[in-house]
Amino acid sequence: MADGFLASLERELDLVLIPGGRPGMDTLGKSAALVEIVKRQQKREKWYCASSAASAVVLGANKLVENESVTTYPGFDYLLTRKDKLSLKLKQQVAVSGKCSMMRDKSWE
Repeated sequence: MADGFLASLERELDLVLIPGGRPGMDTLGKSAALVEIVKRQQKREKWYCASSAASAVVLGANKLVENESVTTYPGFDYLLTRKDKLSLKLKQQVAVSGKCSMMRDKSWE
């Protein structure tokens, strides 16, 4: 149902926020509609954000952050490409690069 809703979303968005947490982020990571929405955000230079492991599960696994500073929940960095790992800021709570923002779960310290 969510893919149908996302696929029908044509209007310009100010922000796309992708939540972490299972099983939701796993489902979102497999959503072709969400990948297209994020690509549209990138093209339009609009904000897109991911929290916790969603930065790796959704953005990293779909190669949507190859030129961005990246942070993710520890243990999920294996989903990032080699290029992503060069800019990995795992110890940082927040990584902002261009119009991309990622927040790592603060509880893991």
